[in-house]
Amino acid sequence: MLIQEKVISTIEKYGLINHGDKVLIAVSGGADSVFLLWALKNLQKKYSLDLHIAHLNHGLRKKADRETEFVKSLARNYKIPITTGKIDIKAYARKNKLTLEEAGREARYAFLDKIVSKIGATKIATGHTMTDEVETFFMRLARGTGRKGLSLIPPIRDNIIRPIIEIEHSEIISFLKKEKIKYETDYSNYNCKYTRNFVRHKIVKQLAPSFGKKIMQLREIMEQEEKLLEELTEKSLNKLVIEKNDTMSLNLTAFLNEDMAIQRRIIRKLAEQLNSVVPNFEETENIINYIAKAKSGNVFTSHSLQITKSYTSINFVNKKAFPYLQRAEAPINELSEMILPIPGEIKVGKYKICTKVKKHTLPSNYLVKDGKSQASLIFDDRHKEYFDFDKLNLPLFIRAKKTGDKFLGAGYSKSLKKVFIDDRIPAEERMEIPLLIDKLGILWIVGKRRAYRAFIENNTRKILEVKVKAMNENE
Repeated sequence: MLIQEKVISTIEKYGLINHGDKVLIAVSGGADSVFLLWALKNLQKKYSLDLHIAHLNHGLRKKADRETEFVKSLARNYKIPITTGKIDIKAYARKNKLTLEEAGREARYAFLDKIVSKIGATKIATGHTMTDEVETFFMRLARGTGRKGLSLIPPIRDNIIRPIIEIEHSEIISFLKKEKIKYETDYSNYNCKYTRNFVRHKIVKQLAPSFGKKIMQLREIMEQEEKLLEELTEKSLNKLVIEKNDTMSLNLTAFLNEDMAIQRRIIRKLAEQLNSVVPNFEETENIINYIAKAKSGNVFTSHSLQITKSYTSINFVNKKAFPYLQRAEAPINELSEMILPIPGEIKVGKYKICTKVKKHTLPSNYLVKDGKSQASLIFDDRHKEYFDFDKLNLPLFIRAKKTGDKFLGAGYSKSLKKVFIDDRIPAEERMEIPLLIDKLGILWIVGKRRAYRAFIENNTRKILEVKVKAMNENE
């Protein structure tokens, strides 16, 4: 098959181009991008394409300006409009704490997106080849990846297309030399201090020429299987979810009944949905091990997630959604919401608030009538409170009062403001009183009043004890 026929085959196979598309072609001046430009120019009439060239000068090499002029000359020869740009990629990498490779990729796609918006392009064409696929395969394998990672560089993602993804770099070089088509050589590509270059020259070149085709076959299999597994994961996750927002609760028993492969995918997908950070293999295994073996009430923290296990559910909290979650201490009157670890303690304002979960045993002075414990008004230690752990809507938070807060008492529901007035608490002190809350609202005006819910009953299995202590008090 002729090389141009391979390009057409890839375009048709993956539906990369529609008739009349406006295609922005990323051209660095190197062999692959020059061939891509040649191929699309020759297919312009076949697909009625409107073409535009984009070139970003990274300012890394002395000859970078010459490369820009070379790409401009290509644009003139092909009579295709061009947009060029220049960036100090070393400064960009330092500012954003990225490697040069990461910075180059990020800046390049930002530049392309900007042009797309300006000219109204429908597709962005990049010069990734089969050789890039093989290199990516080994790099991801070395760093650790799963099935999704081995799907490698897709021929199309969103509006980005890769028409030469099924052609090897060596084949492109041979074609350009035969046709006497000029291109720029980036000699930094031979510097093996860069990971991709090391893989290219020390590993890929030592393999049989057919290896690239085997990788492409593997990618196709992986993509098809990944699509099926993604659908199964989505179905399982929808079945397991009890509640979804900045927090998410899953049915514990149903999760543990899932196959381990689906469990891993659920955790990774859930983490990505909550905070866009996907845990690696070790972190995923640690989360699953915690869910399977930890006692209810314990807290596990991974990435930006805080996970709490109860008898019936697993509760995930996106800590990024709560500004004060990761602060060890904060004045109460500045406090938005601080998660209360179970078991554990936090310092907030002048208080230390501690929690522990224990078996169903009540203090001797905690009265029970008709199978239900009475409100804390009859409990003489106003610095402690007890709740039926499984009746709580985790996670628990400590925060200051907010406008519109309601308090549920014994046979009444009042605004928190009215409760403070009834209890003759001065206005200047109200913002200093911590509130213990769950997803349903206030559980305890700490040291003052307990809400009329989550009581301990004869069938209670676990009790949550919450104790508040002034920081200047002796243990």
